[in-house]
Amino acid sequence: MLYELPDEPTLINNIIDTYNQSTPAEISQGYSWYETAHIFALGLSEHADITLRQSAGIIAALSPQTSWALNQVMATDLVTNGTTHGLPLSVSRATAILHSATENDPFPDPLEILGGPKVRSFYANILDPYTANANAVTIDRHAYAIAIGHVPSTQEAKTLDRKGYYERCAAAYIQLADTLKMLPHELQAITWITHRRQKGIVDYHTDMEEF
Repeated sequence: MLYELPDEPTLINNIIDTYNQSTPAEISQGYSWYETAHIFALGLSEHADITLRQSAGIIAALSPQTSWALNQVMATDLVTNGTTHGLPLSVSRATAILHSATENDPFPDPLEILGGPKVRSFYANILDPYTANANAVTIDRHAYAIAIGHVPSTQEAKTLDRKGYYERCAAAYIQLADTLKMLPHELQAITWITHRRQKGIVDYHTDMEEF
């Protein structure tokens, strides 16, 4: 079965519908989510004596199919012990970022190692949550479900991998965020937290899956 992405007005309406159901606490938590992640990345960079770009890149590389709590443990484990458990490709990329600095290139760009628009956007949002690239929106399975208006099946979720679909979802968040006078990643985080509460996953402080 071929699944089609809704048009932009429908995507935007679905996102605003979730946003309108956000509690004041969820809005506050969403506004600060990436700032909190940024502070963790700063601490990790100081702990390991690496650049902020490296620490944010390591966190992003290890994030697929991983809760936020575990993501932090894995990143700390990697920079402390040189290895960690996780998806082999994720660990390989994170390790490459950890050892990417050289005498000739002391400030390497993790984007040369990171793969996929979601992981690359997550990296950008953590690296700079204050004036983040307006085009960097972390569209994971929850953000995608919000945009299309329902929780997709495993097969339908693969639609996001089709050419241009990720960008169309991100564009809907970007356009609505501009209307609401907030940064796109703030809107994504707010609605993400609200969506998980609506689906009965209330412990988002310790179980942020695939952010």
